Amino acid sequence: MENILYNELRYRGFNVDVGEVDINEKTDRIDVNGKRIYSPQSYEVDFIASLGNLKFYIQSALDITSEAKRINETKSLYYINDSFKKIIVTRNGLAPSVDDKGVLTIDLFDFLRDENILNA
Repeated sequence: MENILYNELRYRGFNVDVGEVDINEKTDRIDVNGKRIYSPQSYEVDFIASLGNLKFYIQSALDITSEAKRINETKSLYYINDSFKKIIVTRNGLAPSVDDKGVLTIDLFDFLRDENILNA
């Protein structure tokens, strides 16, 4: 599925890169001074698609029916602090939806059929 997404983005004229979000995530551990210990973490963003002044962060997920899978796929997108659109492309057959943090979830076939769906 990632190859299909990559090829379609390139066909539409986008420059496509892979991204990584590096953060310091709070742990349950406490140091000797009583302060919370943070652990460096890296989360992958499957695609960063750019075309002129347009930019999209895209995660590819065959299935996000479980809450654990949804959290895993959205985590990297939630840590990106800019105003560009964040998208998850799935094969669940779900109608396009936007969560409370602005992440758009669309079906692969909707993505392939509608060249303007990223701008919706």
